[in-house]
Amino acid sequence: ASAADVTNGLTQTASGQTCTYKGLGFDFCAYGVKGTDTFYLTFVGCHFTPKHKDQSLLADTFGIHIDNAGTSEYNITVSACSVHDADMSAFYFKDINNLNVTNNSIEELSILKPGVGITAINCDQSVINGNPINGKDRAGTKGIFAQDCSAISISNNPLSDIADSPIEIKDI
Repeated sequence: ASAADVTNGLTQTASGQTCTYKGLGFDFCAYGVKGTDTFYLTFVGCHFTPKHKDQSLLADTFGIHIDNAGTSEYNITVSACSVHDADMSAFYFKDINNLNVTNNSIEELSILKPGVGITAINCDQSVINGNPINGKDRAGTKGIFAQDCSAISISNNPLSDIADSPIEIKDI
């Protein structure tokens, strides 16, 4: 992607069937994967460096960003993926039932502004397990942020250099 463009590596919308993505790799994209109205998606062994080449842009960047805009969709799995230098959140999920985020590696959240390793908002019946997260000791960084979730399990996520909340939970 060019330095000035806010581009997406993959845009996934209105998925009504099983989609599995293996070994995707997107660098210098605002969103490695941007999804809306999505369900039955699996990402395995994918690699993202979602920062902009022109670091003065201060744009929000994400490895995977799935926001189902108030409609609870279901069955999203992210496993054995890595994200390096996300400027907002390495993985951002909203309005998902049966979310599984396991055995991923998140390295060096933004050096420009506070970032979050994994964000889960209104995600029910979910597992966040085995994801090492390095926050690069930037002020305001969070390892995991969960809000308005029910039946969520957060375990075995080694966190390092997180300058704010290692894990922040609201209204669970």
